[in-house]
Amino acid sequence: MRKVLMLGFISLAILSSCNSKKYFKPEIRDHIPAVKHSINSKIKFLNQKGATLNNGEYITKNGSGVVNLGKDYKYINESSRYILSSNGSGNLKVISKSSKESVVVIGLKVPVVTASISGNIIVYLLEDNSYGIYNISNNMKLWEDKSQKVFAIDTRVANPIFVGNSIILPTLDGKLLTLKANNKSATTTIYISAEKTFNNAIILEKVGSKIITASSHGIMTIQNGVENRLRAKISEVIIANNAIYIFTKSGNIIKTDMNLKEITTLKFDFAHYSVVGSYNNKLFALDFKGSLVVLNSDLSKHRIYKFEDVDRYTFISNGRLFKNKEVISLNNLNYE
Repeated sequence: MRKVLMLGFISLAILSSCNSKKYFKPEIRDHIPAVKHSINSKIKFLNQKGATLNNGEYITKNGSGVVNLGKDYKYINESSRYILSSNGSGNLKVISKSSKESVVVIGLKVPVVTASISGNIIVYLLEDNSYGIYNISNNMKLWEDKSQKVFAIDTRVANPIFVGNSIILPTLDGKLLTLKANNKSATTTIYISAEKTFNNAIILEKVGSKIITASSHGIMTIQNGVENRLRAKISEVIIANNAIYIFTKSGNIIKTDMNLKEITTLKFDFAHYSVVGSYNNKLFALDFKGSLVVLNSDLSKHRIYKFEDVDRYTFISNGRLFKNKEVISLNNLNYE
């Protein structure tokens, strides 16, 4: 089977830093207060929705998971009723939150990259850029289709979203397809950008009637058929405080309104962000060489804390920063 080069959070940061050969080295860094604890297992896999631990437990952006996913399974996504997880053999497991038992294991034969579930309908995207719809009420695949070949992707692949009676699916080759569960013909196709590699969506969110999506090459909003675009080399994106925060590979943090009109920009030269997050009206950005930046929402104030180099997965969940087995409370960190 043709292999796809999949580079994740740390790999892309290291590649970016190697290209620049310069690192973010602030002169003043405060020590992080000694308010931390440990978990009993390390992170083995990350996606945009959560982190999977070696022991089968998982953490989402809202907190700790409610079940053990099982050996070799990784967290993919969830709804109010179900949890989706997958393994390297192409099995997609659907777990009931109420019974904490597996409802069905769908054999898709190709590893799952992303998936979402609404009601009994699952939409999935596979490593070979195939995508399809599965109905768990009758255990039937409704249809499957395939987009163009890709050779290198950013593993921070955005999950599909359900919008009314439609599904918006980001493919690995940089398209946004609007689909119906009972019809594999896309009603609309939008290209996020025209790059040949690392063009997949790393974020896809619906805020009110607006769709916000970004790849590592740019960001766009769509509302009532009107598109706004901003081109940048993007590491991460946060949507918070009725604003969009764009963290670029050159170290910039750009705050825009919800239509991508720039409000302000703050630059930390040569910063390469490995993880970012927002909590209690504060923004957090961890550089892979160990500087943790805490900012207020309008980027007028910030404080930098001394952390350690990021050589493993890191994840921010509900006011906590996870690295290896260590957990740091972000409540104790301030921008003043």
